Formats: sequence, structure tokens, C-alpha cells
Amino acid sequence: ALRLASMAMITFGLLMTTTQRELILGFIKLKMPYEIGLTLTIALRYIPTLFNLAQTIIDAQRSRGLELEKGSFFSRIKNTVPILIPLIIASIKTAHELSIALESRAFGASKRRTFLYTIKMRRKDYIVLTVVLLLFGLALYARYQLGIGYVKLY
Repeated sequence: ALRLASMAMITFGLLMTTTQRELILGFIKLKMPYEIGLTLTIALRYIPTLFNLAQTIIDAQRSRGLELEKGSFFSRIKNTVPILIPLIIASIKTAHELSIALESRAFGASKRRTFLYTIKMRRKDYIVLTVVLLLFGLALYARYQLGIGYVKLY
């Protein structure tokens, strides 16, 4: 759970400090195809929106008397249906609107892409990258040479 939480915090920090344009350009600099980079960026940007929408739907259903915490396991699963259906419908509607927007901008019409902005690695980028790689190497050394962080489950 701690690993998942740390990955979520890193992703959240990245999404809050980086624009969508910078994310896509970063993926392209990593030799990722533009379509995959755009898809990944849209998916990452949609997660907080989906979470907020789910919270709004849950609040609306609770105001109508839906109880999610009470009852047996199966009744709780049954009570999530009034939340999931509007959430799925809203997601499909958003995906449809996004596809119309991409089509209206002729996405994928040309294989050759040009960009208004470029990103370049600067000195502080190399410093941060070096520190992260050193910390990663230190974590690997601590794990496999010193046995720190190893949990025996049997």
C-alpha cells in the first residue's frame, strides 16, 4: 500500500506541476509515438476529473437517501449501481466530446508533426535526474546488499 501511495503522490505532483503540452513533449522526447503520448496524457489528466465527478454523484445519491456503508457485502455492491451508471454515462459523453474535438482539429491527418514549443534539458534537470538515479541506486544497494526493506511473508 505504501508503494502505491508513493506512486500516486509522484504522479499527482507531476500532474499538478506540468502542463499537458510539456507532458506530451516530454513523452515525445522519450521517443514515444505522439498518439500514445497524447492518450496517456489525456488519461492522466482525466483521473482527477473522474474522481471529482464520482464524489459529486456520491453526494447527490446520498442526498436522495442512498446508504453505501450499511448492509451486507452484496447490498453494498448493489448500492454502487446508482453511482456507476451516471459515472459511466458521463465518461462516455466526455470521450465522445473529446473525439469530436480531436477530429475537428484533424488529429492524425498528417504523419509529420510540428510543434510551437520545444523543451530542452537544462542544468537543473540534469542535477535532479542525477540525484534521483543516485537515490534509486542507493535504494537498490540497501535492498539487495544490506537487506533493508525485505519483508519475509512466510
